[in-house]
Amino acid sequence: MKKFLLSLLPCACLAQTPGPARIVFVSSPKPRVISAERIQLSALARDQNGLARSGDAFTWRSGNIGMATVDSSGGVTAGRTLGLVDIFATTTIGNIAGSVRLQILPLRIDVFPSSGELFVGDALQYSARAVDLNGEPIPNVFFAWQVTAATGGGSQAVAMSGTGMLSARGTGRFAIRAMINYGGVVGQFINPFVGVSYIDIKPRNNFRLTRLLSSAEVRNSFQLRPILNRPMAVNDAGQAALVGSLDGLTNALLLYEGGRFDVLASGGQPGPTAGGLIFDFGSPAINNRGQVLTRVAVQGTSGLALASRGLGLTYLAVDGMSAGGVEQVGGYSVNPFSLNDNGEVVFEAGFQLGGQGRRGIFRMLAGGAPQRIATTGEALPGLPGGPASFPSWGIDRDGVAYFQAFRNPDQAIFRQQGFTPPTRVIGSGDALAGSTIRNIGAMAISASGDLALFYTLANNSNGLARITGGQTQFIPLRNYRGIISVHGAAGVLFDGEGDRGWGLHRWNTGAPVAVLLDGRLAPNNEPVRQVYSATLTGRGEVFALVRTTLTSLVAIQPGGSRPVLFQSGARVDSPANIHLTNGSLVRGSGAGPPFLLLGSPNSLFQLDSRGLVPRLVLGDRIPDGAFYQGLGSPIETGSGDLYIDFGGYWNRKITGDRIEDFPLGSFRAEDGVNVGRGLIRAMNDRGVYVWDAGTDRNQTRLYYSEAGRNTLLATYSGEARFQSPAPSGGTVNGRGEVAIDEQNRVMVNFRVTGGPSGWFLWDRGRWTQTAVYPIPATGPTPTTSIKGQVISTSNNLRAMGDSFYAVFNLRVGGSALAEFRDNTWRWIAGNQDIGPNGSPFNNIGAYDVNRRGDIAYAINGGQLLVVRSGGQDRLVHLNTETPDAGNFFSAQAVELREDGRVYFGGMNPLDQYELWLAEPLLTSPPVRSRRGEN
Repeated sequence: MKKFLLSLLPCACLAQTPGPARIVFVSSPKPRVISAERIQLSALARDQNGLARSGDAFTWRSGNIGMATVDSSGGVTAGRTLGLVDIFATTTIGNIAGSVRLQILPLRIDVFPSSGELFVGDALQYSARAVDLNGEPIPNVFFAWQVTAATGGGSQAVAMSGTGMLSARGTGRFAIRAMINYGGVVGQFINPFVGVSYIDIKPRNNFRLTRLLSSAEVRNSFQLRPILNRPMAVNDAGQAALVGSLDGLTNALLLYEGGRFDVLASGGQPGPTAGGLIFDFGSPAINNRGQVLTRVAVQGTSGLALASRGLGLTYLAVDGMSAGGVEQVGGYSVNPFSLNDNGEVVFEAGFQLGGQGRRGIFRMLAGGAPQRIATTGEALPGLPGGPASFPSWGIDRDGVAYFQAFRNPDQAIFRQQGFTPPTRVIGSGDALAGSTIRNIGAMAISASGDLALFYTLANNSNGLARITGGQTQFIPLRNYRGIISVHGAAGVLFDGEGDRGWGLHRWNTGAPVAVLLDGRLAPNNEPVRQVYSATLTGRGEVFALVRTTLTSLVAIQPGGSRPVLFQSGARVDSPANIHLTNGSLVRGSGAGPPFLLLGSPNSLFQLDSRGLVPRLVLGDRIPDGAFYQGLGSPIETGSGDLYIDFGGYWNRKITGDRIEDFPLGSFRAEDGVNVGRGLIRAMNDRGVYVWDAGTDRNQTRLYYSEAGRNTLLATYSGEARFQSPAPSGGTVNGRGEVAIDEQNRVMVNFRVTGGPSGWFLWDRGRWTQTAVYPIPATGPTPTTSIKGQVISTSNNLRAMGDSFYAVFNLRVGGSALAEFRDNTWRWIAGNQDIGPNGSPFNNIGAYDVNRRGDIAYAINGGQLLVVRSGGQDRLVHLNTETPDAGNFFSAQAVELREDGRVYFGGMNPLDQYELWLAEPLLTSPPVRSRRGEN
């Protein structure tokens, strides 16, 4: 066979060369021909010297007349059989032959169906046809089949048989290819010839999804609820900045002026980086321009921000940034003295330097980067060894920074200006009031650079000092609680004991003057019970935030024309978002409206057809007469009863609309140890519970209570002499999660000294270890394996019925959800299992179990949510399939009900947290996930 030429060579007008022909070249206008297409070939003979000949006559022949025919002049017509065919030309004299190879192709391949949708678990038969140049079908064509992800790669989510049967195992967009293979051809030939169809595979509608609530929801009118022990900052114009709760639905940074509140920022708003929501604000500082400085607490990356009316938040710094020559700056802290009228800031923060964690004082000029002023362990004049902590700091109107540094037993106050090193102002060992300073208790800074401080002298006397223009004034004091503020003309405002009793006092010249005393009537005609914060302005006005006998929060201006500025219950008519986050959904209720925790500290709501129904909101009066100020970790039983502790000091039970006391009072144990008030840690539907409490022996005790009888399970402490023996050897130095099942068995995660930590089961007075972690974490023994995978740690313990559940992190990476049943941890789902969307599992996130034994669990960072029932999986949610604007990043919280409904929450790409309800559609068949054997 001779090589073909790709260009049409002339077959006439060449010089005649004597001698016989030695070679014949056959040329074609193209190597690929469509079925039913006609093309013209030409031939050229060359003599023994390679010169072109003229006048030669040729005969023509097809190597496969089923594929192509050729006439006497070299005209080729492609037939209806596809493949490769050789066309021969032979000289009539000398019988010298040459050939050209042609590829017979279809015009196209039509794939049926040409597009469409399919549900996971379904199958679809594909077919194809090849057509010729005239659009007529070509018979007897064999097609090979292939399916890939639409972007090109392979996928375990689909499978294709050799006959074109597509099996949908997972979701996505896929390309189906019908191919005609031409063998191992190369060069100018096509292999394979392909027809393509596309299909979208979607999750079957196992559940109907309804969005219930979103952090993007904005309300415009609220009632102010108290967040106790939060300071209020006031500037010389009488503008007040504070953090308050709005109906318990969200926390807000508020600006109060002239009887009106403006929300500067609220919980539920996006944080400074993607994927985070604001949930709280730190103590504010305010300058005379109405700018407010605060630390913004975010689920994600927190930050330091300035806020002002109409402008929202401007972030000055975020966790993890590099600044002042150090890395990983974060954990910001500000106080009322941290901001001056030029917008310059001084703050304290943690950071990394040389691989070690430290804290330090930073200054930030307007529009500039943070400048490091002093750090823990760094040498300072007159403070041996450098500071261990910085109790207070501030900045004056000229940008001069002041800070208090402490390393037991030495303390000092320093001044730092520009880029010069800090200089010592006053501190331990300095002479004062006929003695020497032993320690400095607190410090305040004014805009003009005046300092006020409490001191204790070597002769054990206490006093208050003011440093103005380098001059020091002082007065003796018996006792004090804190310095509020200092101004050159207005004097010093402090909280301490004066001649008339404890309370706020103002000192300028002479003896201190009482401003607001404990137990005396406040301007709302109720006795003062607590002062949360106060401010002395440059005009000598005092503003205070207090608690009185019947009112949890009152802002007052003693002696002012409007002595009561606002109090709990005031209207805040300014827009704010709802604080809905990952921790909002209370897991565990089998029936009834779901419980939600909103705000920080938390207020308790239930969500029903009426919307959010308040159950316990910040500032509510609770049965013992105190003000409700937030929950500890709520414990919900399968029956729907909720057990809560009120801020870590009292247990209560919520059943339906009833709130009952569930006291665990102090008592003397049989061994003479005084046990403090306890808190419930786990409870089952039989009313048997596990609780713990501190004691007078520097230990914590864990008790089991049934029918009014307490059984001591373990003691743990930082001191070895107060630690119980651990079932695995060593002693217990602390505990993690705890749960109790319906057989009254208790599972606890113990931290152990001298032995492996892990999960331990208490059953009828006997402890056994059920899963232990390697020591060290990479060591060979002792370990526990589940389905051959060695565990490293575990978390998220849950008890339901007679089983326990937990998520185990695996040494090889990823995690698995396991059930403890029949004294064995059994694999449910985890690393390398194949989910109902066809993708392999990596890790298990949030999950929940109902009393029927059904399990709802989130996979791969919450990318999909699955319900396991009767050994079969139903896909609830996939992060690419949300019937609303935007898709979820993840399903981060899950609650599974007895009737199969699933409540779940997650973030969408707009940094909005949403709560959804998934209701099962019982007519749809389940999809079984593929997984390995136990």
